[in-house]
Amino acid sequence: PEMKKWLPEKSRDLSGGQQRLVEILMLLLGPSAFVLLDEPFSQLAPVVVERLKALIVACKENKGILLSDHQYEPVIEISDHTYLLVPVGRSMLLKEVRKELAIYGYIRET
Repeated sequence: PEMKKWLPEKSRDLSGGQQRLVEILMLLLGPSAFVLLDEPFSQLAPVVVERLKALIVACKENKGILLSDHQYEPVIEISDHTYLLVPVGRSMLLKEVRKELAIYGYIRET
């Protein structure tokens, strides 16, 4: 709703956080069956992060969404699967970590 007031604005006149949110909304609401969001919650106010998480949850029923972020907290709350890239020698291992995070009390397993 608060974004309706941005409609008459040119994107270059919006703040950096507003521009970022518009970019993400265009991706989520577009026709793609799959979306990659790289650090979608960076540079956004906490209240906007909460709204964006709700939108991502609503959109993931109709499209695949891959989130990549350094901060696991907002991502883990809305993800179905959580993986970490773990360095192993000169290679990287992709490891499912949701169960480990639940064991150590970082999240509640549902």
